[in-house]
Amino acid sequence: MIEIQYVDTNATHDNDFIFDIPEGHDRWLVLLTRTPAVFEVDGMMTKYPANSAIIYKPHQKILYKACEDTYINDWIRFATDEEFVQTPHLPHGVPFSVNDPATIHKLYELILNEHIFDHEYKDVSLESLMRLLFIKLIESHSQKSMTPLHTSLNELKREIHKSPNKDWSLKVMAEKLNISIGYLELIYKEAFGITCIDDVISSRINKAKKLLIYTQYPISNISEKCGYRSIEHFYRQFKKNTGVTPSIFRKNHIS
Repeated sequence: MIEIQYVDTNATHDNDFIFDIPEGHDRWLVLLTRTPAVFEVDGMMTKYPANSAIIYKPHQKILYKACEDTYINDWIRFATDEEFVQTPHLPHGVPFSVNDPATIHKLYELILNEHIFDHEYKDVSLESLMRLLFIKLIESHSQKSMTPLHTSLNELKREIHKSPNKDWSLKVMAEKLNISIGYLELIYKEAFGITCIDDVISSRINKAKKLLIYTQYPISNISEKCGYRSIEHFYRQFKKNTGVTPSIFRKNHIS
């Protein structure tokens, strides 16, 4: 069971902000920094970058403060007996970088929304969201040794799937991250288990499927909206990935 006491997103403080609780809280505290901050770790005050997460267990000393003009974070304080919270996979009192801060920030927003409104499935929803939050934190911590470009890779992947119609050539993607094409291909495959070009194709085919099912656009228009300059190329890639032509796919899913 999860019992949330407080949760907030984009909590903003001035440059003199300091949070000092020598005896800690009687509950868990999980933070996501949106700006750089200084944390006490092993008796030393150390600056950590934005998009760092830290987990304080009950009665653990807490000391952190602002180090720039403004300090912003997402935070949640809660009590629980759930085993997934006490997982040994995550450190306590030691910040670590998160590789997908946008998703984790969104989870905080969803938790806040569920917390302030009462409904029949509130407890189940909160437990599910908290479980997903910890899964994402575990993913980040387990990948902490990955390239510093991992956050940029996540942003690139998100943009590809949001706008698959753009010119996502290897040259364009590599220049976006300011790295070589060869290095891009290497780290993208390591990060996501798929090549960047295959991911572009996948995002385009997925968009084409939705347009074929939910719109009346001619297939030639759909081809253009999915980033294809040649309808013949679109037909070839679509059939290779789905086993059928776009027209047959549309007929099978509408009739």
